[in-house]
Amino acid sequence: MEKIFIDLSSIDSTNKEYYQKDITNTHFYGFPIEPIISAEQRLKDKSIPSIAYFSMEYGLAPSVYHTFESQNEIDESNVSQSSEVFSNLKQMDYFHTISMLRLLDLPIYSGGLGVLAGDTLKSSADLGISLVGIGILWHKGYFQQKFWFRGG
Repeated sequence: MEKIFIDLSSIDSTNKEYYQKDITNTHFYGFPIEPIISAEQRLKDKSIPSIAYFSMEYGLAPSVYHTFESQNEIDESNVSQSSEVFSNLKQMDYFHTISMLRLLDLPIYSGGLGVLAGDTLKSSADLGISLVGIGILWHKGYFQQKFWFRGG
């Protein structure tokens, strides 16, 4: 019998039942699992050229654009209560703020270069390029940038 996806992952066996609600043979936190498995197979296939893209940070923000869904209750510490969306038009940002309740992203980006790296990954995926992004997850924490355009 074919192993289910969760059996192929290294998950602590004491938490396996918890994760089985969200990781099945067909879905991974609400997303179809087939593209995930297909991408991993392409990356491991020696006959397909693959690219590793190293960056200090990636601004992919899955919790804003394509939110993961969980059958389990989300711990309060994993939710950001006040997030601000801003644009490059500083005059509008001064008068308008959009706040949203959302899941926290992995804190491996803070600004422009991370957004550029994330866009590069998304564009590569759209083109069907076999690519993996490798970043750094800081053990001592990371910071969130807030831009204030007055005075530079």
